[in-house]
Amino acid sequence: YLRLRTREKRAFAIEKLKTDQLKELNDYKLQFFTNIAHEFRTPLTMIMGPAVSLLHKTKDVQEITQLKTIYSNSLRLQKLIEELIQFRKIESGKDQLEISSIDLISFTYEIVESFQQYAADREIQLEFHPLPETLEAFCDPKKVEKVLINLISNAIKYSLKGGIVHVSLLQKNNEAVFEIKDEG
Repeated sequence: YLRLRTREKRAFAIEKLKTDQLKELNDYKLQFFTNIAHEFRTPLTMIMGPAVSLLHKTKDVQEITQLKTIYSNSLRLQKLIEELIQFRKIESGKDQLEISSIDLISFTYEIVESFQQYAADREIQLEFHPLPETLEAFCDPKKVEKVLINLISNAIKYSLKGGIVHVSLLQKNNEAVFEIKDEG
């Protein structure tokens, strides 16, 4: 019985050691990716600055379209980097909600507008249909933005050419309801 008990304790200790090592390895990986994300920020800023400058200077419609694509994709990459950094905060328990009052209609309109070029490039029509004229909400704008960007991006990505992506904002039972519909 004592040998069996000793074996069980040893097996438990080995399993705990493996679990601790795996957690430590995951922490190192996450820290590595967070450090890399921080390093990507500077060159990305160096890309975005000249793109904006050229965008304001050029008159050629084709160049404007290409520069808008560079800028919007740079913004998208910047948001992905922020998500990676945010993930690290969540993992370490340092993430907190930042609640504020916003007009969801104009907030959502800006996000939808930022995808218009991406949708046009994929020959997809992107529409925004808010039912109330104004809709004030208390929320964490960064979190809502992250969800909307993900949903709209996926809707466009998985739609067929010539398709339509509908983004709707409704108010039901004193709650804001987003609906993103695609044909993909």
